[in-house]
Amino acid sequence: MTALLPDPEDPSDDDLVVLARQARTDGHAFERLAIAVRGMVVRWARTATGDRDEAEDVAQLVLLRLQQRVGDYTAQGRFSSWLYRVTRNVVLDRQRRDRRRQLLLDAADQTVESVEALGVAEAGHEGAAPLEPLVRTFLDALSTRQQAVFEMIDLNGMAAGVVAERLGIKPSTVRVLLMQARRTMRLKMLAQYPTLLEDYLP
Repeated sequence: MTALLPDPEDPSDDDLVVLARQARTDGHAFERLAIAVRGMVVRWARTATGDRDEAEDVAQLVLLRLQQRVGDYTAQGRFSSWLYRVTRNVVLDRQRRDRRRQLLLDAADQTVESVEALGVAEAGHEGAAPLEPLVRTFLDALSTRQQAVFEMIDLNGMAAGVVAERLGIKPSTVRVLLMQARRTMRLKMLAQYPTLLEDYLP
């Protein structure tokens, strides 16, 4: 994250310190504190992540952590600086989680490429897609639209444009649904076959 940058519209640190002290025992004071700091937390998070939706998610987690740890603030430094460190730690935690998850997803992709190791290929059925029997066991984990898109594109080989027209949705929506479906499938594979991915774990 970049250095802490004040904003003229941010509440004064003195006011935040008062609210933080009151919030230790007063739920209404915490609500006022959360409202007061949310804007700058979102700003910091958006600077760090470059994504508005991610920044909103980070802000929610920061406020939850603030509620749990407001009693840890000792008033020996600026409250905004302390809160900035809390925000930075939440961002770093999410980045580490996302990197680990991506490693797992990448590992799942490699597992898909060598899916015979899963023992799901249909014996004696030449030309059959070896992954299909495994994939079909996980279809119920998808939403109705994800399932439809996944089956049409990945199992039946239809073009995304054709699927969009058939389902009456935008091509961009088809791409999002397909991405979500594939990710769910990969995570299901990870959950069911964790020992296959030991070599890929950090």
